[in-house]
Amino acid sequence: MQARSLKKHTDNIDDDIKNKKIARLHIPIRTNNDVIFTFYENENDLKGKLFNLKTGHYYYLDVTKHHSVSNNSNIDRYHLVIDCFVNDELKTLFKGIF
Repeated sequence: MQARSLKKHTDNIDDDIKNKKIARLHIPIRTNNDVIFTFYENENDLKGKLFNLKTGHYYYLDVTKHHSVSNNSNIDRYHLVIDCFVNDELKTLFKGIF
């Protein structure tokens, strides 16, 4: 089994995401316990915080910050990634972020 991964990076984004006018949401469609996302405080953070995003949930990911993903299984992962305009409903769902 060969791990598949995306190295530490930030997403290529537009100014509306940087200014938090648009939020990027991830909805795992197919994943497993061996898919690990790492979110870093800054570019020099070598350890980061590890997360396993679960199917049936949705997540806001601040893609302006460095992150990586490692799939240590033979099962492909599928995420629906949606860019949404930040409105009152989204602010209610993600209190304190926007």
